[in-house]
Amino acid sequence: MTADEELIDLLEAFCAAFAAQDADTMRALFDDDAVCFIGSDSLVLHDRDHLVRFLDEYSAQRVSFSFEWDACQVSGGDRAGWVSAFGRELQHDGDRTTTEPFRITLVCNRRDDGWRIAHLHGSKPHADQ
Repeated sequence: MTADEELIDLLEAFCAAFAAQDADTMRALFDDDAVCFIGSDSLVLHDRDHLVRFLDEYSAQRVSFSFEWDACQVSGGDRAGWVSAFGRELQHDGDRTTTEPFRITLVCNRRDDGWRIAHLHGSKPHADQ
């Protein structure tokens, strides 16, 4: 498997865990050392402690999110790589689902046991983009 394919697999694993609100799996996908998570709606997590609190709170809430991707760009090297995906974020709240355009970028480090997310940036583009 190529580094690019491994990075796409990491994106898919993150998205599946996020949709399932599985905090343990999500935590395991992030690097142990350097972590930064920037999301829409002014969400900025500067370190692992902030990330762990956010993932626990997200996993306990009633509303969940999933993603549908139309396109991805990826570049993997020996020890670092990135993947960007463009598509939609689906917000699930009981029987109601809303959809908005969304994009995400993961910057990743390869460790001995596989790729881990060091930086995640997700955002909702303006309607004209």
